[in-house]
Formats: sequence, C-alpha cells, structure tokens
Amino acid sequence: MGSNPIDVGVSGKNGEAYVLNDGSVSVIDLASHQQAAEIGTGEINGQDSLALGRGDSRAYITNPQLTYVLAWNTKKRKNADQVTIGRGGTSVAVGGDGKAQRAYVARLQAKKVATFRTHGAPRVKQLKVPGNPDAVAVAPDGRVWVADGNDSILW
Repeated sequence: MGSNPIDVGVSGKNGEAYVLNDGSVSVIDLASHQQAAEIGTGEINGQDSLALGRGDSRAYITNPQLTYVLAWNTKKRKNADQVTIGRGGTSVAVGGDGKAQRAYVARLQAKKVATFRTHGAPRVKQLKVPGNPDAVAVAPDGRVWVADGNDSILW
C-alpha cells in the first residue's frame, strides 16, 4: 500500500477497496485481501478525502490545497476529470441515485459546501454554511450533514 493512507472507499459492486494515500490510490481485491494495483494521482499530494459515486465507477478525491476535486475512474484506474470547486476541499461525500446523484465537498476556508452533479456537465453550486465546514456526509434519506471541527458543531 502507498504511504500515509488517509481514507478508503469500498465497492461491493467492483469487489475492490480504494485506499487514498499521499499521491496515489491503492486498489485492494476484497476476495484475496491483496493489493491489485497502486496508481499515482498525478500532481495531487496531500489528499484529504475519497468518496465513491456513479455506481462505484468514480472515486472523488479532495485536496485542501487545490481548487478542484479529482474524479478518478475506478474501472480504468486513472484520472478521469477535474471539477473546479475553489480552494479548500477537505471532505467529500456522494448521495442520491442515477442522474440525480450529487457530490458534496466541505470547503473549510471558504465556509461553504460545494455541490455538483456526478452525471453530465458538473454545474457547481456553492452553499454558504455557518462556521468552518470540515467534514460532510449524506444520510440515506438524502439529508446532508456537515461537521464543524473547530466548534464541535454538527448541522
């Protein structure tokens, strides 16, 4: 596995786990528990978060130092696209199904949550939130939860 593993996404559909490291993604075969591949993420080092989307065919990766979220193709095992959201993406979560699926990115320094569709042209919306959003999650009912690590608040 790569250096400094920070996050993991597990795909029952693909039978693989995707471990986000500093500068790479390690692909782990769930049946054998063996590393199938380790792929560099290009210029990205210092990643913070990974979330699977689009039927587990994409892994969305954040880095607070960059102005975009990397969309990584899990089937081809390579970078697929970049979605510009502005600097400071610290956490990513994906919710919804099919063409209604959206990614949500906590932007700590901007005090916003960026959101975009994972299908079609990603039109980014910036949602202003109170405090300093550090982490984001999507509940099964579609509600988005945001944690403020500085003030121990969840909204």
